[in-house]
Amino acid sequence: MRLPNAIILLISATKPARLAVYNESGEALEFFEIDKPLSDGLFSIMKAIDIRFNIVKVLYARGPGSFMGLKLGYIFLKTFALARDIPFLATDSFNLSGDRPILAHGKRRFVKKDKRIEIEIFDAPFEESLKPPNRLDITLFDDQTLPNYILDAA
Repeated sequence: MRLPNAIILLISATKPARLAVYNESGEALEFFEIDKPLSDGLFSIMKAIDIRFNIVKVLYARGPGSFMGLKLGYIFLKTFALARDIPFLATDSFNLSGDRPILAHGKRRFVKKDKRIEIEIFDAPFEESLKPPNRLDITLFDDQTLPNYILDAA
């Protein structure tokens, strides 16, 4: 029995981290939230997905966002892609947030202004905008996969 092909998208720059499974046409098949530490939860979810699908491509939101989440997600997916000899692509996290602010820490949010990323303080309650889309636009992804670490000095 041949497993259906699937594309995986990981957004590890948020808490909880999010993972989505898509078919090759870009239609969402499943969504997951990783509530435990990424170092523990990502492996078990990927293992379960790998049993049910033939993973043909892995995608990654390269940041900005959680430093440790970006680092762990990048290392895991890069290793997975290399071991399987499948494409590994990434996109700017703002492409998945609709250019809305992304949580940095506390009241601080990453914002994109004229292609420049800054950190601003927001007093209003924050709803995370960085989520996997229902329909994947693969043209937003490229081979620039290194994480975009923007470390807040405060």
